[in-house]
Amino acid sequence: MDLPSDDFAIQLIAQKSLSSIRTFASTVNLEDPLVLKTQLMKRPLYVLVLDTFNDIQLASDAKRAWMVQYDNGIEPWIRTVGSLQKTMQPIGPMD
Repeated sequence: MDLPSDDFAIQLIAQKSLSSIRTFASTVNLEDPLVLKTQLMKRPLYVLVLDTFNDIQLASDAKRAWMVQYDNGIEPWIRTVGSLQKTMQPIGPMD
């Protein structure tokens, strides 16, 4: 993620399976999702990011809009880009 560390990312979900991430991304109509990978107890963990913003209010507004649109019980997590950059690496295209 080549973004300023003080930007904000909206994390939708984290899963142990990349196929679970792909399935979820498809159900919420993310055409070119940003998926990051880290290791959790020596096993891969994949994180699906909705988008990034340079302002916390913009991120909060986008989170609210997403929750209204999808109302699926998932509450996205707003976190700094820096917190993702410390432990995660982007993976290749989803196709």
